[in-house]
Amino acid sequence: MQRAFTMQGPITLFLIIAILSFLVNAAPQDLSSRVRAYLQSQGVNATIPYNANGPQAHGVNGNGDLATALTCGVLNAYRDINLVTPQDGQLYTVQAQQHWSPTAWGNPNCIFEPTTVREVQFFVGLLGITGTTYAIRSGGHSPFKGFASTDKGVLLAFHKMKGVEYDPQSETVRMSMGNTWGDVYGHLTQYNRIVVGGRLPPVGMALVTGGGLSHYSNEKGFAGDNVVNFEV
Repeated sequence: MQRAFTMQGPITLFLIIAILSFLVNAAPQDLSSRVRAYLQSQGVNATIPYNANGPQAHGVNGNGDLATALTCGVLNAYRDINLVTPQDGQLYTVQAQQHWSPTAWGNPNCIFEPTTVREVQFFVGLLGITGTTYAIRSGGHSPFKGFASTDKGVLLAFHKMKGVEYDPQSETVRMSMGNTWGDVYGHLTQYNRIVVGGRLPPVGMALVTGGGLSHYSNEKGFAGDNVVNFEV
């Protein structure tokens, strides 16, 4: 159902979101071959670059496993400009702690930072093969550990996906998951428009997946009620 947003005129919200599929746990003995087959299906060199005895296998505080080593290894080789690992030192610490509250901090084996929907799709497919533990962080505003953090596996951090596009004809806003509501409101100021979104600027787009209270909710409902479409 399409709702009218606001102040100056009707706006509807189109949110780009990548929804992760159910994971299938692969048996250790055939995991490497399944990953290799997946890489081939994606047109990627079938070499599996990981070290079963390396730091990504052991992870942080010994929290690694074969599936995690495979996942982080593949991402490191083929998406390396968007991957942060504990070996990156201070950069890893900063990215692992990009949460509103220290109570939510975790120690993932690696942090994947996609910039395109295609990269997210590649990652989801890889998770479906390896069954690796993962967490997703949009704005990281939840104070609860495990909501947007993990002490094992991969953290999918959306902060590099920040596109915001306003269409004046349809009066819809297309937003990537790395934005905060402050980013969105700032972009819409030039159009004299607003959306039914988070009440605080640092809150991320994941707000709409759990309803989402807004200053306009009494009139327009939750932020999630105003979503026109999700891109999966």
